[in-house]
Amino acid sequence: MRAAEVRGTTQFASKFSSLRREDVLWRSIDACLVELKGNALAGVKIPRSLWPKEYVRNLGLTNLYKYNLAGAHRLIYTIYTEADKVKVLAIDFMSHKEYEKLFGY
Repeated sequence: MRAAEVRGTTQFASKFSSLRREDVLWRSIDACLVELKGNALAGVKIPRSLWPKEYVRNLGLTNLYKYNLAGAHRLIYTIYTEADKVKVLAIDFMSHKEYEKLFGY
């Protein structure tokens, strides 16, 4: 499923812009965003029972995915439609340890 647009939340954009382009993590995220544009379903669907309450409350989610990045980091995103176009919203990225804590593993 091709995405018409891939964008990030303010939190995502702030964290991503703080990375240097030379960083492995920056390159991994950049490659992920390109891949999600071509295939919005490239990540792994996260079961609803694990969704953080603040994500549901603040974003009104209907789905949630993770994408494994370099260095055991995870990118969290959702897919939605707007004007009959599929769009991807990158919510956040974090270390695997932070991911486990947030999702209650």
